[in-house]
Amino acid sequence: MRAIRQRWAIPWPCVYEFFSVVTNPRIGKTTARAPDQAWRQIDAWTGSPAVSLLGKTEDFLAILERFARRPRLRGPIMHDARIAAIRVAHGVVELLTADRD
Repeated sequence: MRAIRQRWAIPWPCVYEFFSVVTNPRIGKTTARAPDQAWRQIDAWTGSPAVSLLGKTEDFLAILERFARRPRLRGPIMHDARIAAIRVAHGVVELLTADRD
């Protein structure tokens, strides 16, 4: 019997943010990874035949504007809005996150 592979995706900004966070010793003083180790994880994710890497689309800016004009969107929350806009632009209906905000 053939295994069914669930398609999944990673927005490009999340790849950059992962690398930035896991290699930063100020964030994880005892758990910070070496750049090579972090890149091996990215290679493992992107090497999956079921993964897609999501970037900006032609309508990305219009979608992002809908998020950016919300009254409570300020400062670093714009990064989250960018990820949300990429997700919406690609029709992604489910987002898995460990982000606390």
